[in-house]
Amino acid sequence: VLTEMLATYPNLYIALKNCHSDTDGDDACYLDSAGVIKPEWTTLLTTYSTRFMVGLDAKFWETRGGVSYTVAETFTHYTSDLVTLMPQLSRAVRQQLKYQTAATVFGL
Repeated sequence: VLTEMLATYPNLYIALKNCHSDTDGDDACYLDSAGVIKPEWTTLLTTYSTRFMVGLDAKFWETRGGVSYTVAETFTHYTSDLVTLMPQLSRAVRQQLKYQTAATVFGL
């Protein structure tokens, strides 16, 4: 479905986030159970690297028992799948996902 959408709509951009299964139990994750990128996602991210970006839009402080945690301590929980994914991609694709797509989209 994503391949068809990206091919049809040249102005469609996708922000990658941590994997999760939706409420219907469909697995929308780009990693398999062993943490290896699924082949179809390698193809998708390589073919459309200029249309994907990685970022974190959750900016908050957690409080547990009156103790505030820094964003950096919370960040790991929200990005662990991305940390596993990135080294499995080529350097060119990683650069595109990390900043080049965002720079293009937002005119940076």
